[in-house]
Amino acid sequence: AGDPDALANWISLSQDSLTVPSGRTMEIGFSIYIPKTASPGGHYAAVMIGTKPAGRSMQGAAVSVGSFVTSLVFMNVKGEAKTGGIITKFSTDRAVYDLPDAKFSLMFQNTGNVYVRPEGGISIYNMWGVKQASIPVNQGTSFGTVLPSSSREFDAEWKGADDFFGIGRYTAVASVAYGSLPGQTVSSTLSFWIFPAGRAAAVLGGMLFFFFVIVFSAKLYVRRALALRPLRRSRMDAVPAAASRETGFDRILLGPIAEGVLDLRKAREASRSVPRPPRNYFWRRWSLFGPLLRKYVAFLVLFPLCILAVLWIAAYLRAAFNTEKTYDITVQVSAGSVAPGGNANTVQ
Repeated sequence: AGDPDALANWISLSQDSLTVPSGRTMEIGFSIYIPKTASPGGHYAAVMIGTKPAGRSMQGAAVSVGSFVTSLVFMNVKGEAKTGGIITKFSTDRAVYDLPDAKFSLMFQNTGNVYVRPEGGISIYNMWGVKQASIPVNQGTSFGTVLPSSSREFDAEWKGADDFFGIGRYTAVASVAYGSLPGQTVSSTLSFWIFPAGRAAAVLGGMLFFFFVIVFSAKLYVRRALALRPLRRSRMDAVPAAASRETGFDRILLGPIAEGVLDLRKAREASRSVPRPPRNYFWRRWSLFGPLLRKYVAFLVLFPLCILAVLWIAAYLRAAFNTEKTYDITVQVSAGSVAPGGNANTVQ
């Protein structure tokens, strides 16, 4: 009321009321008279038809019921049409999740003078930039129209696979096209975290343990190489030809390995020299290999741990760069358009 540029003021109904017999159908005609001063672009209105409650008198408390049906009318007036749109809000309900179960809310505002139906999607990437999911926004639907100077909210929920290695920082990119011309696309980006406390502690502990193993192994190896250096120097002095052929790489890196091979060979030859298994056969074997095991106990412990750490890192990288993960999505559209500063109506 009071707006001469509103489509509702241009509509004239053929009749204000009618009686429809039970089980029958009747048509109601209406006309649209467009004034010459009508602004170009999109205009919208709704023709509502309702029933009157029964007009008979009632005694005491009573309930009267009236129902309405609505027929939407969208119309474009020729002239300079302006198509535009922006994403006024793109957010999640939380910043940190225990599991890959995020809820997104996207608000699109129509800044033009014609109605548009935005269409696009939300792409989710993990901390390595690998795409984990794709959520459609208003695709393949016959509703979701955004009226001029109004907004509509699109809600979506992503439930990813419960992956042990799925912790980290995730990035969601929303891209929406609101027109058929190139460049009529808007986008927005946000970040959120999937950080379960127990799994994060396990991952952090594994990384710290692997770093400790590497540092400790390096220090132990260097210490062993320095301890063998005087003995090898005395042997090389006795054999000048061997000393002339040996390089720094042989002295530092290959020295402990060569000594370990010699010790293993000596223990094996000593075990073979036993003519027959005595009564204390296992004790005899332990007396032969026991010193060797005690001497290289650090290596025997650290080497399997290093192998496990490498396998753990390989499994993490494989899970992080895997793009074939199952996930469920749920997409919802708000009940209607929301004008700036107004409330949502019942338009679908």
